[in-house]
Amino acid sequence: MRWIESVVRLRPELHEFADGDLGYTLVREAGYVARAAYCYTLPRILEMGTGHGKTARFLKAVVAAASVHSIDFPADEMDRLTLLMPPEQRGEVSSRQMLQAACADGVHQMYGDSRDRDNYNQEYDVIFVDAAHTREAVISDTLCALSILAPGGTLLWHDTDVPEVLNALGMISTTLNLALFMPYRIAAWSKRPEIMDKLCAECGDVRWPRDPDIQIWPHEFDAGAQEITL
Repeated sequence: MRWIESVVRLRPELHEFADGDLGYTLVREAGYVARAAYCYTLPRILEMGTGHGKTARFLKAVVAAASVHSIDFPADEMDRLTLLMPPEQRGEVSSRQMLQAACADGVHQMYGDSRDRDNYNQEYDVIFVDAAHTREAVISDTLCALSILAPGGTLLWHDTDVPEVLNALGMISTTLNLALFMPYRIAAWSKRPEIMDKLCAECGDVRWPRDPDIQIWPHEFDAGAQEITL
């Protein structure tokens, strides 16, 4: 993503992120979240899935005016998370470092199930869905995110290279006209068309799942047979 790479290069306080690695997320991927946030005057950002915590810290550093919230299970409840992860990813949880060891001033850490609407007491302008990566979890997180998305808000998803995530997005796309940014592992949908225009302008390969000529789904997904109501 050209925009965020320029920002990191030109702002000395962001040089710690110059290697492009935020743990489970890359700077050029988190850059889409930051780019969307810049479209709001005082953006309220929610990250579903804290992970190492570096993404939330990066977003606060890049978008200083933002209120950044991040939610994940507390460290002593990580066993619950393994039940929501594909088997090949479950070994990563034991060595996971939470935001409590890496947060920055201005980042509000929340503990709990990202799918539970009761864990939130406000709306958000930008929501980044990056919690558990099973199909059911992604859909549940999306439903919750839509219920707390502010008017004119923007929703982004991470790890679209994970088959179950892509499968969930295929189902979600029957209702939301989301876009996939290739080869970045990001998808997005916004209530404001001009924000989608800005995000699409940053990517040379944008795929719209509703386009019948785009073949992007795992072979086991039948887009015509599986629809959900959001």
